[in-house]
Amino acid sequence: MFENHLKRTKFLLFLQGISVAVTLFLLFTLLAQVNQLSSSSLFLAFAIVLVMLSLNLSSFYGLLKKKLWVFKLMIALYFIQMIGIETPNFSLAFSSGIEVPISVNVNEVTVSLNLLAILVVWLSYTSLNLLKKG
Repeated sequence: MFENHLKRTKFLLFLQGISVAVTLFLLFTLLAQVNQLSSSSLFLAFAIVLVMLSLNLSSFYGLLKKKLWVFKLMIALYFIQMIGIETPNFSLAFSSGIEVPISVNVNEVTVSLNLLAILVVWLSYTSLNLLKKG
């Protein structure tokens, strides 16, 4: 547990609040499309959104309560959001909240790098190290 928020932990708290709000919005839009999706794709979409929502809520709660374990969770959560791959037949990218991507397109394959996820991983790592020392 740490006593006071740093500027970077306040920024991380703000980003996690936005991530929770966006994930809740995504869940409600998914609920509005229940009749349009098949049951297997609906189950998969709900499972992914609920896992992302629970991770975002956990990290938001941990930041509010000033727990150190939250930085490890945020590093893992945003690490999986760093890279996205898209082809004409396949797409793999995780995103919750705000995204600032840089994309490169080579032979119909798009690889994107989320700069905000890299920033959050770096801020979480440095905050964890600073708060462990102090």
